Amino acid sequence: MDVNLPDISGLEALRILREDPATAHIPVVALSANAMPRDIATGMKTGFFKYLTKPIKVNEFMEALQLALESGSKARRSGNISQDHRRDQRIRHSSRQHPRR
Repeated sequence: MDVNLPDISGLEALRILREDPATAHIPVVALSANAMPRDIATGMKTGFFKYLTKPIKVNEFMEALQLALESGSKARRSGNISQDHRRDQRIRHSSRQHPRR
């Protein structure tokens, strides 16, 4: 989702998705030209699965999509979306502290 949508901010759109039980479990990847550390931190705190910045790095984008699809699929199969979401949040937080080299 683009963070800078024409009629609503991507952050607000994500909040709306998170409030609806039918869409709350869907992992959403942010895409933005806003690449300052505070912008990324705000996006992740809001609940984006990943926050990617422009210009798009194709490999990073494809990896984020794959992880998001796997995460969403696991949540649906388990029937316990909230536990899977919390686990994925911990994994993402840990990976931000210890990025791959």
